[in-house]
Amino acid sequence: MRFVSIVLWFTTLAIIGCGGENIVPVSGKVTVDGKPHKGLIVSFQPLRTSTNINPGRGSAAVTDASGAFTLVYDGTSPGAIVGKHRIKIFTQMGAEPPPEDTKSESDPKAFNYATARETIPIEWHERSEKEFEVPAGGTREANFTIELRKKNKAS
Repeated sequence: MRFVSIVLWFTTLAIIGCGGENIVPVSGKVTVDGKPHKGLIVSFQPLRTSTNINPGRGSAAVTDASGAFTLVYDGTSPGAIVGKHRIKIFTQMGAEPPPEDTKSESDPKAFNYATARETIPIEWHERSEKEFEVPAGGTREANFTIELRKKNKAS
């Protein structure tokens, strides 16, 4: 019986320690021009360091009607890896290639994928240099503010 306990203890340690990943809960809110935005994809990708060139897989979430999100790691576990992450935020349209349009070009109700554009500025997705440090205890304050409107400059 003691042997089985020792084997189970070492197996548990091996599973917990596998990859050295420390996943913690992460949630927050995204606003666009000061208002919550539903349906945005929020992506956290851990950044490599000089001591960890393979920091692990990313986490992602979709914002709800209040702009809130809760990250999911590797598509299954709530949270994100502790450490610094590259942040990308985009609409669901920007997440995948457009589907094949089977409607007639003469149909005025047909959605034109060729002219559809991502509404979130490119510096928040393709060219993002935004970073966020996920603390060891996790956070509920992973909040991001995106401005689309140009600020009026006083003369």
